[in-house]
Amino acid sequence: KMLSGSANITLPFELLVKFGLYDVVFELPPKFTKQPDTPGVADIDGGVGRRAIDILERAAHYKRVHKHAAESYTAEDSRIFYLSALLVPCYGFVYRVKKRDVAVVHYIVRSSLKLPTRDADRVSHLLHAAFDFRRLVEVHKQHVIATL
Repeated sequence: KMLSGSANITLPFELLVKFGLYDVVFELPPKFTKQPDTPGVADIDGGVGRRAIDILERAAHYKRVHKHAAESYTAEDSRIFYLSALLVPCYGFVYRVKKRDVAVVHYIVRSSLKLPTRDADRVSHLLHAAFDFRRLVEVHKQHVIATL
């Protein structure tokens, strides 16, 4: 319900941070590490609440400014969009399960928030695509600068 896209999408999450509940609701796995060569923050131990809210505010601003694009969003698209924004600080971190690495984002969506695997997959794919696109833009920008 908190991700429904109400007028003030950040308020519920600001209250979670204010009352010290953000890290309880968005619980991290017991042990996790940063994947090498992945963008994002260097460390998430100690909480991500305020950083996540800042990114959520930017995402909400984007939807307001680009109404023409946002009009085509279904309620589920908006929910995944906002959930992904909240989990950007956790991108690139993994935890070990049965000798394989699993994204911390997947853990939070499945284990902490108790949402379906499909939601965890969509959030993971969206974040992966966004960071890949960002990397491509940076490479292209460096190439353009080098040719000037």
